[in-house]
Amino acid sequence: MSDLAAGPPDIDALVATFKPVTTSSIIAVGAVMPSLALIAVSLRFYVKIKKRTVGLDDWLILVALVICCALGITLIVGSAVKALGQPTPLGDGPLGFFYVLNDAIVTTEKIKYAFNLLQMIAFGAVKLSVLFFYRRIFRGKIFDIASWTMIGVVIVWTFGFFFTMMFECRTEFWAFWSTLNDLLTHCLDDVKFQKVLSISDVVTDILILLIPIPIVWQLNLSLERKVGVCGVFLMGSLAVAFGIVRLVVYDQRLADAFAGSQGILLLSTWFYWSLIEMGMAIVAACLPTLRPLFGSLGTFNSLTEAIRSLFSLRSIHSQGSSRFSGRRKPQEGSTKLKDPHGLCEEQLSVDRLGEHYFMQDMRHNGILKSDTYSVTVV
Repeated sequence: MSDLAAGPPDIDALVATFKPVTTSSIIAVGAVMPSLALIAVSLRFYVKIKKRTVGLDDWLILVALVICCALGITLIVGSAVKALGQPTPLGDGPLGFFYVLNDAIVTTEKIKYAFNLLQMIAFGAVKLSVLFFYRRIFRGKIFDIASWTMIGVVIVWTFGFFFTMMFECRTEFWAFWSTLNDLLTHCLDDVKFQKVLSISDVVTDILILLIPIPIVWQLNLSLERKVGVCGVFLMGSLAVAFGIVRLVVYDQRLADAFAGSQGILLLSTWFYWSLIEMGMAIVAACLPTLRPLFGSLGTFNSLTEAIRSLFSLRSIHSQGSSRFSGRRKPQEGSTKLKDPHGLCEEQLSVDRLGEHYFMQDMRHNGILKSDTYSVTVV
């Protein structure tokens, strides 16, 4: 009772006690996250090349990987030369930090400029990779509208923020790596700008994750299996979680606490969480494509079992076309499922009511509710 009476935790107090990242932690993240991303993308291309299904979504994730590795190296070098993870020099007088300028500050601001531009390309590439991955699996009028609309939103979001960051100080590029006073005088409010970026990043990620859910939820499956199939596509929520963390630690309270005399530490913290989010986003985008490698392992198998068992037409295909009493075209607006990634063994059509056109001999899977289904191979 006493715990309940105390009410929820004081978020402001928690943020106020937040500590900036250290040089060693920045170096660790700069090495670990690109390495994890490299492993995931390498396995993805191994599977895709073996199945001869390399597509646009794979090349986009490769772009993100190259940028992730480059930024990881940048953070390691920046930490080694003491441009990251160090307190900002105070300068002379109580407001000296507004006018102080040395090699470390110049290096930090140059890292910030390059990091912000490249991270926009990387985040945009990951989001587009996921969307084009969806388009290689699903088809349908409503889905096409939703997916192409989201692709357009992501492209506008990526290049909108990219060029805004590029010209954040208008054409006075020297101000990017000058004193704090020059930054405040000639450039946008960076704290507010980064918060808007973080919020929009999380929102677009959530919208992308939700796109396939209505399609899966309309399938004629048990609740447990629907949740399992949705879990495959919701692996990207790992990246969303770290995006939210980045937003929280860059909250106004934190920005106020470390702005000015602790500007380098604030930027270091931003770089740290941004690279974690980027690495996790790349890994999460690759996981659904790795089923041929890890499909037999416990946790991953529980997520993909529904797709493997429900959408396999192997037994039907082996019995020949003579078993089919007729073929029915999908209704207008139907959703077609394709499988260039090994999620399904064949291809099938699913109408908007989620009915599977299977043969009666598929009833043992517990999917069919009548004897009137037939297969439509697309």
